[in-house]
Amino acid sequence: MKDIVARAWRFEVPGPAVTVFAKILPRRLKEDNARDLLKFLARRAAEVMWEIPMHNAVALLEELSKAGEQDSALCRRVAAKIGALLPSEYYFIEQNDAALPGRAALAFAAQGHRNLLLFQHLADVALKHLQGSQPAIDSVQSAQKVLDSMEQLDIETHEASSLRSALEVSSRCRIPFQCRYWVPCLTQDNGQQGGWMRK
Repeated sequence: MKDIVARAWRFEVPGPAVTVFAKILPRRLKEDNARDLLKFLARRAAEVMWEIPMHNAVALLEELSKAGEQDSALCRRVAAKIGALLPSEYYFIEQNDAALPGRAALAFAAQGHRNLLLFQHLADVALKHLQGSQPAIDSVQSAQKVLDSMEQLDIETHEASSLRSALEVSSRCRIPFQCRYWVPCLTQDNGQQGGWMRK
């Protein structure tokens, strides 16, 4: 395995390939070898973070945590990337992934990475996704994950308080059996309109 890692290092694995390898290869290796490979890929990812999309960087942290590995250098690089992109208009225009703040928060909590500014950004973006009279379920779940992660890391900020209040309002306003629209339904006997059904 060490020979494989050494050869891979020499060939300078590109950023997009790092995340693919981290997802696929550990499943085909023994536990010790898989952990060695993930350590190498984490070091490589920290060097080529500019090539790795934000959601893939979070996925790499998730894979590390599943293997029981922690990498503070990679956490710092991913946190810097998220801190630069997540609050920007680029995120909301190009990606607008409501689940990403929650996934990132859980990944950093699993790594034990306590970064106040990062979690302020995550809480603020999760709060923006809750805006509106009926926020999507993904937004609600993501916001709760952010709060749970901040509590796990013992982080309390103004953004967390605002997010908690917004979640409470959302839970009171949410309709349990929300439907998108109603359409006419037909009876089985004569084909005539027999009422309305939810779709």
